[in-house]
Amino acid sequence: MSARMTNGLPDTSTKRKRVNRVPVFHACGLSRSKLDPGSLGKLDSSVLQLIVFNCALVKLTIAASLLLMAGCSKDGVPSKIVYGDVTCGGEPVALGRVRFVPIDETPGPASTGSVVDGEYRIESRGGVPLGKHRVEVFPRKKTGRKVMGAHSLEPAEVDEIVLLGPPEYEGPNSPLVREVTDDMDGRIDIEIPLNPDGPRPGN
Repeated sequence: MSARMTNGLPDTSTKRKRVNRVPVFHACGLSRSKLDPGSLGKLDSSVLQLIVFNCALVKLTIAASLLLMAGCSKDGVPSKIVYGDVTCGGEPVALGRVRFVPIDETPGPASTGSVVDGEYRIESRGGVPLGKHRVEVFPRKKTGRKVMGAHSLEPAEVDEIVLLGPPEYEGPNSPLVREVTDDMDGRIDIEIPLNPDGPRPGN
């Protein structure tokens, strides 16, 4: 069959459309039978390129999510999502934070998680790097009273907050050491005593 002529030259528009459709099928993992040929014929090349880009972006996002779920952080350090209960003097900690600081040549940065209603969970950047860590704990509690905020630009009343644990548990002298291993389920419960001198200002 002879090619259709346009202004004395062969019309190749049909071939161009056919070439542009192929990447869509491959990028999205679709077969030609799953798409309506009539609707594809109405798309120009710029729209088809946008579809290809969006499909590739979705696949890249899925791959990154699977990598994090497999226990590898963004820095390439093997990690584990860690969670558990936090108690101070035998009572659940209402709010605060915990921090895992690598020791004994454990690679990776420190990992911090918020404590809410007696529980914490660290999953940012893939969790806590595998290895030994010093655990620093900052258990806090609202007293129910209002005080003038010391860090606000304008004077304002804020909830009074006190620290419940001994000061040494909040820094490099913390006696808590925990090891994160690949074969554990990730649960690490944390218990510290009350400060023998009573609560300390925490605002």
